[in-house]
Amino acid sequence: GRVATQSSDVASGNFLLQVAAAMNKTDGEAFLKSAELEMADMEVALVPILAALPKNPAGKYDPPAVRYALHHHFARRHGWHLKGLDPVGEAWNSSLPSNVSALQHMPSAVRSCVEHRLTNPGFDDYDVAVLGLTFKFIIHVEARHRLEASYSLADVDTEESLEEESVIDLLDIYMAAYILRQHPSKISPARIQVILSRMSRIYPYWPQTQNWTRELFASARRQAAWGPNTDVEFSEVVRTVELIEEQYGPFQWREGIEFKKM
Repeated sequence: GRVATQSSDVASGNFLLQVAAAMNKTDGEAFLKSAELEMADMEVALVPILAALPKNPAGKYDPPAVRYALHHHFARRHGWHLKGLDPVGEAWNSSLPSNVSALQHMPSAVRSCVEHRLTNPGFDDYDVAVLGLTFKFIIHVEARHRLEASYSLADVDTEESLEEESVIDLLDIYMAAYILRQHPSKISPARIQVILSRMSRIYPYWPQTQNWTRELFASARRQAAWGPNTDVEFSEVVRTVELIEEQYGPFQWREGIEFKKM
């Protein structure tokens, strides 16, 4: 089923609610919850970028401006270069931001919602922030799916409460697959053990990366307000991988790490 929203708000043109209504019920509700926490930050971060971009005669942003604003924001804030936003050295064209690869993982109703809004009546500042939040939400959903596959690879149930040592082992699995650009669901249990035993040789910055992921895990634990001696819930590990997604690019930059395609 679809997420429950006020039909009058959707019909009146609230883009945030339109996107949520186009998702399935679970994703739509999670998206609205994330918007409560992150929408204001997204709007503020985009203000200086959008202020420098032209609007069309209707006072809205055309597709190239929307793509530029979100590319600039994600590249600078998270080190993300999303296919479809990144110009890869080419001039910005009129292709729709709905062509971004991340959005292809969502239902066609979400893509149609974005395309319709962008062409009629066009995007204002709030709409650009909603689309940015949509991309970020999708990336977090994909991270959760990779984490679930990491749990499966370690033969651990996501419903289990775990000791911190077990979570650290799971994060090593997640990060090894992430760095090697392999989905955990495509790796066998025997293969992941071989990979982990060789990661320091495969990826020289593996020890620094392990320390960094442990710091993020500690941060997620503090945010969850759990005591340090309590077992770890899946939601805390989910928040850890969300932080990994958001901060891995800046972490590489700070550490002077040159990411190599392997």
